[in-house]
Amino acid sequence: FRMYSKLAGMTGTALTEAEEFMKIYKLDVIAVPTHRPINRADYEDRIYADDDGKARAIVEEVNNVSKAGRPVLVGTTSVEKSEKLSAMITRTYGIEHEVLNARPENAGREADIVLFAGHQKPLRKGSKEMVGTVTIATNMAGRGTDIKLGPGVVYENCCVPSDEKLAELGLELNPLFPAGVNKCCISCQEYDSSTNCSHCFKAKLDDTFPKRGRDECAVNVPCGLHIIGTERHEARRIDNQLRGRAGRQGDPGSSRFFLSLRDELIALFAPDWMLKVLGWLGLQGDQPVEHKRVSKGIERAQRRVEERNYERRKNLLEYDEVMDHQRKTFYGQRQGVLEGKSLSGAVWTMVSEAIDDAVGSYLDPSYPKHCIAEWAKQNLQITVEPERLGAVTPDAMDALEINLRDRAKDEARQTIAITLGEYMDDDIERKDWDLKGLGSWAMSRFNVQLSQNQLRKMDPQEVEESLTEAAAERIEKVDLAECAEFLAEDFARGRLAQWTQGRFAIEIDADDLKGSDDDVIEVLTDKAQQAYNQREIEYGLEYAMERTLGTHGTDNAFAFDSLAQWANRKFDVELTGDELAAISPREIHDKLLNLSTQWMAEGKVAAFTTDKLGLSPSIDEAIEFANQRFDTELAAEVFDGGVEITDKLAEVGREFLRREMTALERFVLLQVYDSSWKDHLLAMDHLKESIGLRSYAEQDPRVAFKREGSAMFQEMLTGVRDKVTDMIFKVRLA
Repeated sequence: FRMYSKLAGMTGTALTEAEEFMKIYKLDVIAVPTHRPINRADYEDRIYADDDGKARAIVEEVNNVSKAGRPVLVGTTSVEKSEKLSAMITRTYGIEHEVLNARPENAGREADIVLFAGHQKPLRKGSKEMVGTVTIATNMAGRGTDIKLGPGVVYENCCVPSDEKLAELGLELNPLFPAGVNKCCISCQEYDSSTNCSHCFKAKLDDTFPKRGRDECAVNVPCGLHIIGTERHEARRIDNQLRGRAGRQGDPGSSRFFLSLRDELIALFAPDWMLKVLGWLGLQGDQPVEHKRVSKGIERAQRRVEERNYERRKNLLEYDEVMDHQRKTFYGQRQGVLEGKSLSGAVWTMVSEAIDDAVGSYLDPSYPKHCIAEWAKQNLQITVEPERLGAVTPDAMDALEINLRDRAKDEARQTIAITLGEYMDDDIERKDWDLKGLGSWAMSRFNVQLSQNQLRKMDPQEVEESLTEAAAERIEKVDLAECAEFLAEDFARGRLAQWTQGRFAIEIDADDLKGSDDDVIEVLTDKAQQAYNQREIEYGLEYAMERTLGTHGTDNAFAFDSLAQWANRKFDVELTGDELAAISPREIHDKLLNLSTQWMAEGKVAAFTTDKLGLSPSIDEAIEFANQRFDTELAAEVFDGGVEITDKLAEVGREFLRREMTALERFVLLQVYDSSWKDHLLAMDHLKESIGLRSYAEQDPRVAFKREGSAMFQEMLTGVRDKVTDMIFKVRLA
């Protein structure tokens, strides 16, 4: 969501999460008043000792309310529970009902089931007695579906009569309550006890109203949809969504939740006092407890769950702050590639950064020491701190050799002393020593062959001395002459020259890289710029020749015609396919290379533009010319800000001439960006999974994640740069 500049949404139950919306999303929650007053009665929860008692009570409630002619919607939390309750209702009272859950046979009928969920139906076929429809639904909350009440569900005198009938009663029309809708007294905002609601049609049709509606109906709702919740959800908003299926558009309705002490929410989060009170009341079997304080306790338990879940989401958000910064940086760069904005500039920035880093790394005075340390690690199995190697000059070879051999022997001696105890421990019997493992380790590490029979005859001291002598002998045999290369005066510059040749395909000698770091950077930058400019000149024509002659062959006249058309369009010449077919591919290449050099390197594109339009063309002339000659649609805005029209046309012409190179840059950048980003996301997931262990080391996992995640992101960007600069001078599109 952080990628969006604006956030907004609508839900009927956001008020319970208002604090989280503000703290995390910086969004206010505004409650939009309902179209008509809510006339739903939300009864106190009923709590039972076990699930069986609760289920029996639900079945009784369903039977009683349905027989009263009211439709019933039972909300369950799983398919299994809905089917179990369905079987119990059928077995106990044989009530016909609908089950709406994820089963294909039920989900496919959802529209029909919901259509009649608020209606009445005959008790049995041919019967005049009407009962309310019973629907058992799984996860019905939040479906956004109005269950419309059918005829007879609401007391007939509560339905607004026709306009003609209102006129007969001498009443004015109320736009909020047009003919046909229900008007309930329970929460009516127009109630006036002083006149006994003489302004309302209900008092004129039935003199028991409005008193009956305000007293009896408010306590025990006699009509409308009844909601039964089989258990409380973790979040109050989900319970509110289920309740909200009843009492829509001012219709009457009611709701009640049935709970048991075995419900997960109560077992885990209910306060101790509530459980003690329930026990003190002797809660058992089918005996329910129904009290406002208990319902409040349930709500407090839900708040505890909501707070726990909020902390989890908040914690997740804090971890996401690192990824948010990375996403903005990465997608910002990638979007520039997709839009084709200055791709050559982006590539050249990477080339310049690669050169700066390479010069700083290779020409660092400690570079030879790092090479020696790495060589010693691979060949002598020792860890050497580069800064402790002393001088690295050609005349320091003897001292270096003594230093490395002594360090290797000391480390081998320590390794043997430590490792030997793992195989020959004085605290265990000799017969339990791992002599086979010791022999394998001695062979792999020091190339010493010690059989198990030999080891049985030796004590640990003798084995240690034998291995130490063998290790020293092996170290003495290692040829350290290779280290002399690292001590050569031009070693670092030679390695830098090799890197340059491998990265940019530039031939350069170590002698060309003398001077300060800035001088070397300038030399390499000039060389790379020349190489890149030459690639811009050559790549387009090589690509065109490959797509024509390389694909169709040199015996195909169509290939030569296609290549001639390409050259004519690019360089404003009049070549023919026959003319190109008469010369060799090498001569064709040289001919096109000469034309490309004239246009791109020798300024012919600018001269051509001036020749065609003059020195002061109008913007309209420039736009038309660019469209026809360079196949580019320009907007007048590109000439704002004092841009010279001829300079802009020359720039557009150059982009037209290097269009194939631009396509290559775009392809390489996108391929490298996308593959690197996927790998980085996977690495970040692995880091997130393991970062929690840092708390055992008394580190804040979030701080560690931010630090290491940022380092990994920089490594990814460096990897992108290295891959792009390594490929862009060599690859070509097929």
